[in-house]
Amino acid sequence: GRSVYLQGLLLMENLPSHLKNAKHHIDKIRAISKERGLSPIELAFLYVRDNIYIDRFFVGCESKGQLEQAIQLNGLLPLDGKVKENILVTFSNVDEQIINPSLWGKG
Repeated sequence: GRSVYLQGLLLMENLPSHLKNAKHHIDKIRAISKERGLSPIELAFLYVRDNIYIDRFFVGCESKGQLEQAIQLNGLLPLDGKVKENILVTFSNVDEQIINPSLWGKG
């Protein structure tokens, strides 16, 4: 399994040195989010929630506020097909060193 927010990578302002190669991907996510009037958190959540190949997913919460946020996100309208296709095409070849947190800091 993978983390919806890539272990918080999507939320980081300053990336650790071993993840600097993820910056241009993060910038792309932020640009798509801004273009659609969404936050990166909303975009990531909706992309996973609306993916027909995903039956279920879990969102970890450390506080009541985070749980309330997840419930609110789940109530958002679906992403339109063009946005999902744009995300799929844009991120189809992201290096495994970026998308697999177990490899962070290795290699």
